[in-house]
Amino acid sequence: MRLTLLGTGDSAGVPHIGCDCETCRRYHEEGRHRTRFSVLVENNGENILIDASPDLRFQFLREGIEDVDAVVITHAHYDHYAGLGSLYRVVWDALPIYGAPNVLDAVLNEYAYLPFPRRFEAEPFEPFGVAGLEFTLVPVHHPPMETYGVVIRDESTDTKVVLSGDTSRFFDDDSFEAMRNPDLLVADAFVPSDTTHNRFVADRISDDGLEFADKHMTYEGALDLADALDADDLALVHASHYFDDDYDELADDGDTYVF
Repeated sequence: MRLTLLGTGDSAGVPHIGCDCETCRRYHEEGRHRTRFSVLVENNGENILIDASPDLRFQFLREGIEDVDAVVITHAHYDHYAGLGSLYRVVWDALPIYGAPNVLDAVLNEYAYLPFPRRFEAEPFEPFGVAGLEFTLVPVHHPPMETYGVVIRDESTDTKVVLSGDTSRFFDDDSFEAMRNPDLLVADAFVPSDTTHNRFVADRISDDGLEFADKHMTYEGALDLADALDADDLALVHASHYFDDDYDELADDGDTYVF
């Protein structure tokens, strides 16, 4: 199994439109981008896309990806599904789209004009197989939206990868148990809690420093989750422009993991 982080930024991406902060200026100067979230999983010669970023076209061109065999959608926020339209005239055959029923209702309704989506409902905690891998959706906490983390297992290599999805630090015990002991945790880390932010951000960081607005993890919250889950390796994503380059666990677009 090979996993590539196509996009590691928050819903606005980095650099932000019209922003003159130090991070955004540096990204402009260096020609860097932290695009919106998508992950490519490759196994048995097939490509499985987890979430379809609005930046999907750019990501596919950057990584030399020419096709996709299946898609898993974690929730119905635009930065996780709006890239489905980018697959028009790329995908010519029926494309399996997996997700919880309520997620598929919202997403596929919006993309009813596309000829290729083939709906596959996945109930929480019920594994489904794609390309020789086992995928399981686990509910996490991202109010007011229902959203899901993803557990990926490769029995041939005894590998477990967990994507936390958009989530706060705390969610139900059943989901926590399903996510425990991953070889790699890809975790939402929206903002560091220990730096100076504008009032909009600072007022929304929890008193314990682990959550932002009761719907995302801070950098410290993601580290705390990784420790609680006993993750062997950690990649922090969904990162905003409030980060500088001093956070070693932050993933970058294009980072790849091979198991």
